Amino acid sequence: EKRRHVLSVNGDGKYSDENGASVCKTAPAGTKPNTDHDGIVPCPAGTFSLGGTTECTPCDEGKFSGEGAVGCTTASTCSTGSYIKTPSTPTTDAFCEFCSPGKASSSANLGFCQNCVEDGEYADVQGLSTCKSAPAGFKPTLDRTNIEPCPAGTFSIGGQSVCTACDLGKFSDSEQSLGCTPSAACETGKFIASVATQTSDTVCEDCPSGKASSAIRVQHYGACGGGKESYKCTSNSIETTLLDDIQVTAVRCCSDTEIGGWVRRPNQNDPGSWCTIWSESDSWGECQYLDLPGAVAFCASVGGRLCTKEEVEIGCAEGTGCHGMDESLIWTSTSETVRTGQFDCTPCTGEGEYSDAIKSAACKTAPAGYKPNALHDGIVPCERDTFSIGASTTCTPCGAGGHSNPGSSACEQCLTGKYYEESSNMCMDCPKDTFTVSGATNIEGCESCAAGAHSQPGAGYCEQCLTGKYYDELSSECLDCPKNTFTISGATNIDGCEPCASGSHSKPGSGYCQQCLTGKYYNESSISCLDCPENTFSVSGASNITGCKACASGGHSKPGSGYCEQCLSGKYYDETRNDCLLCPAGKFTATGGTGIEECKVCPEGFYSSEPGASTCFTCDPGTHTNKNQTECLLCPAGEFSGVAASVCTLCEKGKYAEGEGNKACIFCDDKDTLVGSITVKNGTTSVDGCICPVGEYAFSESSTDISSCLDVPEGVKLDKKGMETITMDLEEGNWRSSEESSVVLPCLATEHCLGGPNPEDQCKKGHEGPLCAVCEDGYASIGSGSFLSCTSCEDGD
Repeated sequence: EKRRHVLSVNGDGKYSDENGASVCKTAPAGTKPNTDHDGIVPCPAGTFSLGGTTECTPCDEGKFSGEGAVGCTTASTCSTGSYIKTPSTPTTDAFCEFCSPGKASSSANLGFCQNCVEDGEYADVQGLSTCKSAPAGFKPTLDRTNIEPCPAGTFSIGGQSVCTACDLGKFSDSEQSLGCTPSAACETGKFIASVATQTSDTVCEDCPSGKASSAIRVQHYGACGGGKESYKCTSNSIETTLLDDIQVTAVRCCSDTEIGGWVRRPNQNDPGSWCTIWSESDSWGECQYLDLPGAVAFCASVGGRLCTKEEVEIGCAEGTGCHGMDESLIWTSTSETVRTGQFDCTPCTGEGEYSDAIKSAACKTAPAGYKPNALHDGIVPCERDTFSIGASTTCTPCGAGGHSNPGSSACEQCLTGKYYEESSNMCMDCPKDTFTVSGATNIEGCESCAAGAHSQPGAGYCEQCLTGKYYDELSSECLDCPKNTFTISGATNIDGCEPCASGSHSKPGSGYCQQCLTGKYYNESSISCLDCPENTFSVSGASNITGCKACASGGHSKPGSGYCEQCLSGKYYDETRNDCLLCPAGKFTATGGTGIEECKVCPEGFYSSEPGASTCFTCDPGTHTNKNQTECLLCPAGEFSGVAASVCTLCEKGKYAEGEGNKACIFCDDKDTLVGSITVKNGTTSVDGCICPVGEYAFSESSTDISSCLDVPEGVKLDKKGMETITMDLEEGNWRSSEESSVVLPCLATEHCLGGPNPEDQCKKGHEGPLCAVCEDGYASIGSGSFLSCTSCEDGD
């Protein structure tokens, strides 16, 4: 039925969703028949239907729809200040988003926002249709999302991306500056304490006393390297300006004659004409930036000079090399004297100059009788005995014999032989034994007479005593110098008679001293040179016997010697024989001696076997020195010694030393001797002295085995030391089979076994055999075991 019904459906948008339908239905708006036309489905998103259609119509471009739409909606349009983040599709509307800070959109429906990149542009909020312009005193931030104030030292007139740095000679000391202020010039009497910078004004301070400042100085112009007509200079606001000599700026050189490689440029002030000079910036291979003195010296070194301001301004140096110099200030030779600050006040250090007040424009000059003080901040009067005629830094000392009062402009003069006394304000006589030829300013100017000379008070010269004499003040005569003194040219007093040098002598009134010969000394009582005593010497003669020096250790001499002889090592000087003899055996001397007492006994453990030893020898280990230190003797048995021993040492208990010459003792408790053994006393002389202690005995399995001390078996007496197997001493009631046996057995009856060290005698009389439990021949046994008794047959039947 249904199949037949479907086949009968005709026309757009028709369907039948019921069995037995006589009429087909029409799909309403927003739907369409399904494939079998037995129902309807909504139009999919991006399409629409007005009803009565088999297919849904797609939305036109720029429109969209949802599912079951009866029509399409026009897509949204993005306004200025925003952009299309997501374009519209047939199924979705367009999505708009505001431009972020730093960007703007001046047209509607754009797919992007434009960055604020033009000079001074920024956007500090979202959704701007145009970028803002930075106001005066501000500049955009790097990301163009805001503005920030121009820092001190820069300015902006507005609409700028960067703040302009203040030109030389100008400053701005705060943020948000609209322009820069010319820096101040220090006035007269002040100096520049701090040079103006781009962020601070010039700091001026008053000149202190002792200095002055006229505030006048010569400055040179710096001019734009590209000339006045240069666009680069105009756009960068570079102007011709006065510079300080210490500033560093660009250098271009000019020449009035042609130099190879240098350039002649057109005259900017007279089109069609050429400059009359040549210019260069880098033909020497390096661009120069120097202070003024350096710039002048450099241009002279390459054969040129600094350009004038006018030559630079008309473009004569334009484009001559060094990138950037066309828009830089370059040094010129043009200068101007200006009222401007000085970097320091000029010290008043010229001849006679001073300044006694602050803020001085000029230095003063010291008047007559005065001079500037040490700091040049005032004046002081000339000292006594000096003068000044004015305008002088120092006062001149009065000439010989002259004097003056403080603050004088001239000096007065004393006559010959006199000096000026300040307290009396008079000229006084120079003292005795002094003189002055032309007068003196004070008593120190009265010169002392030369050695041997003398004078009366007020003298203009001195008189001289003859050679060998001195002036005696009491007698007013020249007397002889004492014996053993001399004076070559005479002396003013007895202290001027000099003593003779060591080894020499003189008679009274001598002008020189005489010298005794080698090996002699001067004897004052005999007034002659005598021989130095035995065992003393004098190289160049002596002035007295104490100058005869004793011979050094080991030395000797005959009377009248100029030197000492030395005995060789191992010898001593024998005075009676007057010869060097050998030191006896057992003694030595390393340097030779002056007597036998200097032959020293060899130290303990050392010996000298022959006479004449210069050193002693050590005794070898195992020996010791004899009583006279003349030989080494062997240590006896039981003793030992190390190197250089004077006596031998007894071996300690537990050690022994066999034979003579032992260097050490041997331990008894050793595998090669008897393990566990001891000695009875110190000084044991043989291995036989190594015995076992009480309660032990010497035991070895065989003659080749190591002997050791072992605990004695039970039944052996414990009161003996040095016990061996063969000397084992048994207690009563014990028995062993032989001397070689260390097996001790208890007897069946104590009275059967007598004990003792000899197994042959260990059984009671009449007993024999193992454990003494057998009766000897001739004895009858009564009982058995421990009750056995052996009775002599002769005593009974």
